[in-house]
Amino acid sequence: MRTYFIPTLVAAGVVVLSGCGGGSSSNGIRPEAPTSPPPVEMPPPVSTVPIPHPERASQAPMVLELSIGLPNLAPPPPAVTTVARHTTSASHTGWMPVTTGVIADGVPRAELIRYLGADIAASGGTLDRFASPPVIHFAAGATDQDIDATVQAVQMLNAALPDAWQLAIGATAKAAGIHQATIGEILMVFADDDEWPVGCDHGLACSITHTNALGDIASATIFADPDQQNDPMYVAWLAHEMLHALGRKHANPQQFPRSLMVPMENFGLVFELLDTLDRDALLAVYGMLEAGDTSADLYRKLGAWEDESFHVMGGFLFGAGNADSVWFGVADRNEEQFPWVIGPNPSTALADNPQLSGSARWEGRLLGMTPTARIVAGVAELGIDLATLSGELAFTGLEQWAPRANPGDIGTGTRWGDGDLRYGVEVQGNTFVQTGGDTGIVTGKFIGDAHGGMGGVLERDDLDAAFGGTR
Repeated sequence: MRTYFIPTLVAAGVVVLSGCGGGSSSNGIRPEAPTSPPPVEMPPPVSTVPIPHPERASQAPMVLELSIGLPNLAPPPPAVTTVARHTTSASHTGWMPVTTGVIADGVPRAELIRYLGADIAASGGTLDRFASPPVIHFAAGATDQDIDATVQAVQMLNAALPDAWQLAIGATAKAAGIHQATIGEILMVFADDDEWPVGCDHGLACSITHTNALGDIASATIFADPDQQNDPMYVAWLAHEMLHALGRKHANPQQFPRSLMVPMENFGLVFELLDTLDRDALLAVYGMLEAGDTSADLYRKLGAWEDESFHVMGGFLFGAGNADSVWFGVADRNEEQFPWVIGPNPSTALADNPQLSGSARWEGRLLGMTPTARIVAGVAELGIDLATLSGELAFTGLEQWAPRANPGDIGTGTRWGDGDLRYGVEVQGNTFVQTGGDTGIVTGKFIGDAHGGMGGVLERDDLDAAFGGTR
């Protein structure tokens, strides 16, 4: 299980203000933004699925109401090679091609060093980061909408952070009037900007970080204006400030135009909520680097950085004329595994589908990797009682192959664990999450215009997996 540690170091009183509202300046940490092209119009970057529960921060993110897990991943390219045919079940006549391949989907080492080197220069010559995973708390008065937006931002960051650095959200709010974070905490304060402290820019959002005598970030407070919640970039603003809280500085919009860390007046240049550069910077800073590292340390510590991922993936075509599809798989890069699934949204919630009654069942496959990149595969079956919108997700016949190996046909591997994982699930709109069962975190969705497909990801200490299937 993922664990969270609160540091006990005493803060030395060093404060960094990062005001990001309306383009006004801060205390000199923020570089001047060069002239940039006019902003482009963009769709909302995050799903509107309501998840106002702090414990859901550990769920995988949903982006553009389309994909789960990796926000910047396109459907698999044709260059990968089919290595096995996995029959879905005896009741299905079709088969799923399982493919493997190496895809250049990361940031090259030279670009990552250039990006983090600029960060280090902006912070006075050393790298800023927490020493232990911080816990996020809310100031009194946060609404369900505030919590929802925060959870969605945290899900995006957790999808990029190493397993040992997952951010937790505290279940209780701070007492009224307390707007100062304690050690090991990121405090979220939702209040009109005229209530923000002196030194915080008025406008969209502002973050204040405190460092300790060792140079580590000890705590951070983020102020956000709840009146801006209808803006499609609201979650992006919160993620931007959380990245400041985790030590990142503003990025030069001409050098790094797709980074979420460009100053907010340049947000029109941001095309994804969390670009691959932002994701890889989080992975490098909290997986390979330490607080106080210099630019010279980057070259030594990032010497083994990988910008190519090994993928195992599969997919199904379904619907009238195979009009819909679900793709799913796992990427392995820099000793971390990232499960993902892609597929189009249904036109209605599952409960409102007039074609369904009683119960419904989907069958397909699971593909996964262990922490040592051993390949795992098995049967995936989802059954839902449409009256209660609850059911069971079962993974059976689980077998494994060598690390980064081509998985063989069904029956050619060795059994993984006891070969069986089962989870109780509940449906919320077109998503489903686990309510009990074996250890693990399930994030799933229904796919296709008539809910003809389903897919999701499963995250455990011993397995990261994605699954998909058809009704």
